[in-house]
Amino acid sequence: MGLCRLGGAGMHRRIDLRCFEEREEAAALLHCTGSGIFNRQVQRVALALDFQLSEKGLCRASKQHQDNVMKTSEYLPMRTEADIFDALGLVYVEPRDRNGRADVISKATGRCWFEKRRGKAKRHHGEH
Repeated sequence: MGLCRLGGAGMHRRIDLRCFEEREEAAALLHCTGSGIFNRQVQRVALALDFQLSEKGLCRASKQHQDNVMKTSEYLPMRTEADIFDALGLVYVEPRDRNGRADVISKATGRCWFEKRRGKAKRHHGEH
């Protein structure tokens, strides 16, 4: 981790340097770009489809208890971020457009993934 100052205005930014294995590149890029809200929503989609998505990759998983998820396979080979979106049935979103929940679009419907699953997703993840 480090800090930098932009211009002379006194604004500071935090810089995180992380190392990933080559096979983790696609998931790491997805994890490190876009908003945190967008990333959490894509992770919710993955979990609803019995996957687990992290900065390390996408793998099959099952929900054990309230918040426990158990990895049930090795990480699936993903070369690009688009491969991850495809595996989850989502429309690829450019990093600059990854803002929030409304940007998680189903390929099948062309609409927000959460619209058609609103009740199911809320019950499945215990949200209100």
